[in-house]
Amino acid sequence: MTSFLGGKRRVPLLLLALVLAANLAMLAWFICFGHRHGMHSDSAVMNLLAQEIVETGSYFPPEWYYVNNDLWVAFTHTLALPLLAFLPNGMAVHAGVGLLATALILHGTWMMGGALGQSTLARVAALVVVSAGWSSTLAETLYGQAAYGLLYAMAAYLFAFTLGAAEATGTRRWRHAACAGLVLLLALWANPQRGVAQYGLPLLAAGAVLALRAGRLPRRPGIVLGLALIACAAAGAALHAFTLRHTTVAAGLTKVSYVTLDEMLANVARTFRGFLTLLEAVPLPQAVATSLYGVGAAGRLLGALLLALVVLPWAVRLAWRHGRPALTAALTYALVPLAMTLYFMLTTTLADPTAPDGSIRYLVIPLLCLVVMTTGLVVDHRGPVRPVLLMAGAVLALLALSGPIAYRVPDARLFDVRTPTRADALLDFLRQHELAYGYGSFWNASHYSVLSAGAVRIRPVHLDTGLPVPMRHLSSARWYQPETWQGRTFLLLSEADAAALKPDVLARYVGAPQQELRFENWRILVYPHNLARDLPGWDISYSRPLLIQPHAETPRQVGRYDADAGALVAEPGQAGLLAFGPWISARAGRYVATFEFATDRTGNAGSVDVVSTGGRMTHAARPLDGTGGKQQLDVPFTLDTQRDMIELRVQSSGTARLALYRVTLRRAP
Repeated sequence: MTSFLGGKRRVPLLLLALVLAANLAMLAWFICFGHRHGMHSDSAVMNLLAQEIVETGSYFPPEWYYVNNDLWVAFTHTLALPLLAFLPNGMAVHAGVGLLATALILHGTWMMGGALGQSTLARVAALVVVSAGWSSTLAETLYGQAAYGLLYAMAAYLFAFTLGAAEATGTRRWRHAACAGLVLLLALWANPQRGVAQYGLPLLAAGAVLALRAGRLPRRPGIVLGLALIACAAAGAALHAFTLRHTTVAAGLTKVSYVTLDEMLANVARTFRGFLTLLEAVPLPQAVATSLYGVGAAGRLLGALLLALVVLPWAVRLAWRHGRPALTAALTYALVPLAMTLYFMLTTTLADPTAPDGSIRYLVIPLLCLVVMTTGLVVDHRGPVRPVLLMAGAVLALLALSGPIAYRVPDARLFDVRTPTRADALLDFLRQHELAYGYGSFWNASHYSVLSAGAVRIRPVHLDTGLPVPMRHLSSARWYQPETWQGRTFLLLSEADAAALKPDVLARYVGAPQQELRFENWRILVYPHNLARDLPGWDISYSRPLLIQPHAETPRQVGRYDADAGALVAEPGQAGLLAFGPWISARAGRYVATFEFATDRTGNAGSVDVVSTGGRMTHAARPLDGTGGKQQLDVPFTLDTQRDMIELRVQSSGTARLALYRVTLRRAP
């Protein structure tokens, strides 16, 4: 019997090496020059967190807002830290991280191929396939933002080291075991939920399947290895719990819930579209099917369908029939997280209906593991060359030659070191007006800080209530403290942001803008001072008392705003919330909320309370016992941890005329 590529492999190896070199050249160009044109605020987080670590001297900055209980441990920002010693925190650092992450991704792929017993030719072929990027979506996910690239590298290393520990003897066994334990510890330290689902359970399932196929329990060294890895996982989870007590975590997608049957069916379509997008296999609408583009799109669409419906099922069946422990382990290691992820994507809110292309990233890690395994099965196949083998080879070749599609950036020029034209023009405009610190919506903020290497820093806010509110999501509380920046600040508004802003309400707190600038479709409101000084809920230490003055836009269920009195008024018979909001944050500590109100008679006129999480958690509550005039009511409360979305609410009972003049929040002495 001969292998699929025949007995002489020198020529195929040379050809693969040439394709790999071409892919790496395109990938390096994409990371260093092309990606800057698609740079967004999620991508910028690695730079900003690294900067926060440098400035605070803490690897887990206490004022950084992590999300989804996801602590960044040995992640992309860690690769940025040594680069900050000699480079400004801009795109050079970002590109350096991308190149280092690429090295880890490809080395992990090489290690995984070795653990599977693949030939040198097959391992090089796997490098060619993985380095090709496949699509702009996967190129961004793996190499641009690099987050899922490192997660995949960890999966590949964990598999290779664990299998190496299981098969080796002596000190080599324990060197591999120590490396596997370290990877598992870091994974669960960062996020136990993801670590168990993506790494722990698949590894445990692989061991169980191997034992079942062997018809016996593992030998003593295997049991000791398993217990050691479980201990490392437990240590990682314990470190996670300990670290959480000393960090700040913002709410996010920590819980998923089941959806209706109709929504499940819609999730099937979204997931299918996301898979096609991952392979650049969705033809452009209205494109002519018989044109050169149309023929190419048909080829990619056919290749994607064959990969999902024919090639991967064939590879799974073939790997299982081989019966080799390494292939059985790899098969289980990839299929378990793939099945779990698909289940939750199809049946729950895990899949984002607004961004199916983004949700599909959850499948990237097991899919890459399967493709690496499949590459080895194709290249090292010995036996008759059947049609399905040729089909698998053609699909892998299609993926391996995807570099020109995946790394193409329409707006970029070869070796263009400038920032994107529009972003560069906006940054130049801001510099011309000597504006260096401002605020903007999430997608119009952080990446400008990186593109300008910190010369213009724009911090993320949201305008859900009509006022700028700090976006406490992968950001630092220090950015929103008044003392962080002295001097002029600006508010960068897109057309949608400008429509959401309530300028009259904003002016009540910070005054009129000193200047209003326009650039393209941007509105830029310039203020002579830091907006953080006067806006409610920005300084969550409340070093100065926060005065909340009612106005016509104050959220309420009943009552009206009396402009002459400067108060919200509920007449007798109007029962309900006279005021709620303003959804602010506060650090752990003791506070006092003072409500200034008036009633037209004695007796109970309603109640006040301090709540969070949409009213589900009450921190303090007091009745409003009126005396027939204006009075103040102090409501002390204590927060054992930082709380977000805090509301100071006033409830009218409807039995008396109730007027609310102001609410003051201060830190208790």
